[in-house]
Amino acid sequence: MKTPSKDHLTAQPQSPDPGESGSNPIMKDGFRRGSFLNGLGARTQNRTVNTKHLGTYLNDHLAGSMAALELFKQLKSTNAGTPRGQVFADLLQEIEQDQTALRELLKELDFRQSPIRQAAAWLAEKFVLKLLAGNPRDKLVRYEQLEILALGIEGKRALWLALNAVAAQTPLFEPVDFMRLVQRAKKQRECVETIRLDAARDAFL
Repeated sequence: MKTPSKDHLTAQPQSPDPGESGSNPIMKDGFRRGSFLNGLGARTQNRTVNTKHLGTYLNDHLAGSMAALELFKQLKSTNAGTPRGQVFADLLQEIEQDQTALRELLKELDFRQSPIRQAAAWLAEKFVLKLLAGNPRDKLVRYEQLEILALGIEGKRALWLALNAVAAQTPLFEPVDFMRLVQRAKKQRECVETIRLDAARDAFL
């Protein structure tokens, strides 16, 4: 079995806070992304995880993230030029980074992204957008959009927690800082929750 390069353990400056724009929350401090990919590839023959189940699970979450991205784009557009518009723009950037992380994990598992699940995600996305296709400034529509996003972010946090549990028992995901991703999802959830509760008061009072 090929031994991972020593570069794999080269210390790097501490990463920015996961909530900051442009940060890369997937890697633990002290690991380089490139050397992580090479080292991970060298160790896949010794993995103990069920890659079929894990790959299917990641594919399901990747599919769900596509509809979430469309909702964030719509909310960003609807609130353009307002403080909330900037909040949604920042959240959109983070959700895109999370989706990239999922794609990279699937790549490292050598698990092909499922075209069937991608098609299902496309249909789900269209269904959600059609369901909420009323006036985007309608108070009930806005509230329902935010509720869907809140549930989606909570599901993503559960995903990162599950992968962290796997990482504790196998070297496959050793360099990945899942708890940093968990904390970022928690912050995203709190941010959306504040706006969701404001929208609930607007819609129901």
